[in-house]
Amino acid sequence: NSAGLSNVLLNETEWQEAVQRVTPNLDVLTAGVIPDNPLPLLRLQRMRTLINSLSNMYDCIILDTPPLTGVADTTIIGSVVDGLLLVVRPGVADYDSAIAVKKLLANTEQHVLGIVANGINLKNEPYTKNYVEQY
Repeated sequence: NSAGLSNVLLNETEWQEAVQRVTPNLDVLTAGVIPDNPLPLLRLQRMRTLINSLSNMYDCIILDTPPLTGVADTTIIGSVVDGLLLVVRPGVADYDSAIAVKKLLANTEQHVLGIVANGINLKNEPYTKNYVEQY
């Protein structure tokens, strides 16, 4: 993580040098060295330019961001991407937080592609028994 997104946005390195090949079909650009105030980096035109450059080279770009509640990063990044995919862990994300995120996304007119429920214990879900056994 010595060179990553922050280093690219600060013009300390080119993205091609910071991207790491993980498997034959997966490259990763880590966060890089975290500056004292990273938020202004995301507002730079350089972030939009970087996303455009990456989209010319890759079929799919996934940006992992902090949770939506209380952090502005995601809404700023949401303005330069095609859409947001929300990941929620039942039992961890509470109802009030989910409502707050829904309002935030509505107010900022973010394009939500969908939602993923992560960390579900199928044994605790009443309607999954037949589905899991069939597949």
